[in-house]
This record gives sequence, structure tokens and C-alpha cells, in this order.
Amino acid sequence: LHRLLREQNPHRTPEFQTALHKRMQEATEMQMKVIDGVGALLDNLRAHNIPFAVCSNSGAESLIYKLKKADLFDYFVPRIYSRHHVEKPK
Repeated sequence: LHRLLREQNPHRTPEFQTALHKRMQEATEMQMKVIDGVGALLDNLRAHNIPFAVCSNSGAESLIYKLKKADLFDYFVPRIYSRHHVEKPK
């Protein structure tokens, strides 16, 4: 979405960018749902010393924001990988 918007209007103002970012965060909060039992699953993995990470095509800032909103951030630090960690993200 961000790339498409940049391509369609490369002269967006900083105010537009800020407002867009805020609206996207609000939409994420309204639509985001944590799967029941995910905390228990992660606790179990941790208790049994099974390594795990989170990987996403989201940007790092967006991914961290979502993990914090879902109260999952502390499970994954420092194993959080975003599109910025791969050479050719999709």
C-alpha cells in the first residue's frame, strides 16, 4: 500500500504522511485479533527451550507496533525479523 501510494503521488506532504500512518494504525487496531491460546503456546515453547521467532513482510516499525499491541513483543525480542532483514522482500 505504501509503495502504491508513493507511486501514485510522489509529492505527498508530511502532513498527509502522518495522517495516513495514524489511520493505518487505527485500522490495524480495529481489525487485529490475537488467536486464543497463542500466549500459552509461546510460554510452552519457552518452558521447553524450543527456539522461535517472528518473521513478517511488514516494516520493522509496523511489526513491533503490532506485537506490542497484541502483548506479544516480549516473547519475541530479539528474534523479530521484518522485510528489512531480507535482500528481496515480496
